[in-house]
Amino acid sequence: MTGALGRQLTFRDMLRVALGVLPLAAARTNRPIIVPLMAVLMHLTEKDVTLIFGIAAAIEILLFYPAGVIMDRWGRAAAIVPCMSIFGLGFALAAPFAIGPAGLSAGGAGFAVLLVAQIVAGIGNGLGSGIMMTLGIDLSNTATRTRDLARWNTLMGAGRLSAPLLVSLVTLALPVGWAALLTTGLLWSGAAWLYRVLPEYAPVGQRISP
Repeated sequence: MTGALGRQLTFRDMLRVALGVLPLAAARTNRPIIVPLMAVLMHLTEKDVTLIFGIAAAIEILLFYPAGVIMDRWGRAAAIVPCMSIFGLGFALAAPFAIGPAGLSAGGAGFAVLLVAQIVAGIGNGLGSGIMMTLGIDLSNTATRTRDLARWNTLMGAGRLSAPLLVSLVTLALPVGWAALLTTGLLWSGAAWLYRVLPEYAPVGQRISP
């Protein structure tokens, strides 16, 4: 098999899918930047942020295996579309509390808001465990796998590298909550694009083998 549909896949095919996946790569990079900045506006301590990230990480770890089952049984789109949709919701839930005046969510309320938001984000991100590398393999041809994976990783790396710049540009003029909302918008747009495009390359219920 040369590709997901038994045909030779081109770099254009890879770009079509990457267009939707890049927001996920960017969001994963932005998350440890945006969340601490929102925590500062909410007057939370370093211990609060550590606890929040720890709980969210535990949830993501628990979803590693279910994410793989979903990808193999119901298709790649069944994993990445909910992943990006729920992940985006996690950013959106806390964003309004980091747009208003500083201290709007100070104290226990701020901790609760950010904790719930990051639990949601952790569920979303956990559902996409391993999805980017899996898609890279799906979109590579057997005869040129090394080259194709290198191209895929370069595209994903571009998304990761551009993400902090995006946050910096937004926060130069606006509160960090707007950077969170922009990340949400990118994730939801990417999810909508992949819902439309991805089944063409990884049909529902079909396990794609190298």
